[in-house]
Parts: sequence; structure tokens; C-alpha cells
Amino acid sequence: MTSLSASLAAYASGMDRDTPEALFLQKLLAARSATDVLQDYCAIEGETIRVEQMAGDAPPLPPPPLPAPLRQALGVGSEERIAHRRVRLVCAGQVFSEADNWYLADRLTPEMNAALLHGDTPFGRIVAPLNPYRHTLDAAAADAPYFLKVTAILRAENGQPLSAVIELYHRAVLGPA
Repeated sequence: MTSLSASLAAYASGMDRDTPEALFLQKLLAARSATDVLQDYCAIEGETIRVEQMAGDAPPLPPPPLPAPLRQALGVGSEERIAHRRVRLVCAGQVFSEADNWYLADRLTPEMNAALLHGDTPFGRIVAPLNPYRHTLDAAAADAPYFLKVTAILRAENGQPLSAVIELYHRAVLGPA
């Protein structure tokens, strides 16, 4: 793993390592997929993490532009097609996280793109055949009802960038207070 950003290092070093928040962050930093971490926290038998599309105002607002630092981290020019998906990841009716995911649709199969547009499967599961891994760029404390904001790049096994994501993790993922 390459070095962490200064704010991520400061955030992680300032945490008591035994708190639920610190344990969650440690698992997230070590994982290849945030979906896998959230599934581990979805301890209700028979439940799986699923996606709820976040509806915007009517008519729907255009997707937010990909922030310049994330465009640079993805290594894409202005001509590469970038799709956007804004979702909630939910377990048994509890929102665990919200995410803005900018992904490089031309690097995915047509079946993967269709599933992203029309399904309730998390991105990490859809692209699992590419054996992706995460590279966390930043993490910071977030205001309630969240506790953590994470920015990451997801890469295919061959190192090719697939997506950039900004995630907000709800306290619900940590269980009852």
C-alpha cells in the first residue's frame, strides 16, 4: 500500500484503536472492497448489502462533476466517458453508507454497465470478476449522522483505474450505540 494522505494519517493516528470507528476504518483500509466490509457488518442472517438509488429533485439534477484531483488520480482526460452513480448501501432497511461513484464505463463489460444502470447490486460485486482493489486517498471525520468520509480509487487487478468514489459512512454500520 502506498503512503496515506496527511489528513488520513492524522485522522487514523488520532483515533483510539479500540473504538468501533477505528476498527471499521482499519477493516476498510485493509479490504479490497468496501462492499465486502459492509457485508461483514450486515450480520443479520439472510441479509445482504443492496443498493438504493438516491433520487434527486424532480427533474433529476445532473450528476456532480468529477473533482479534478479524482480525475487526475484516475488518469483520464476530458474525452473519456465517465458515468456516475449516487447510491445508498443498505442492510435490513438501515443505511450503512452513501456514495458518489464516478466510473469508467468503457472499461467495464456491457453486462456490468447494464447492472449498474438498472440493478440494486453494489459496484464492488458487479466488478468482482475484474478482481478489483481499493486505494484510499483520504479519510476524515464526518458530521452526524455520519462518522467517516472516505475518498478512494478502485482499480482492476491489472492496476487499471475503474472508478473514483466519495463515501459517507453512517453510524448505523457500527451497530447500536
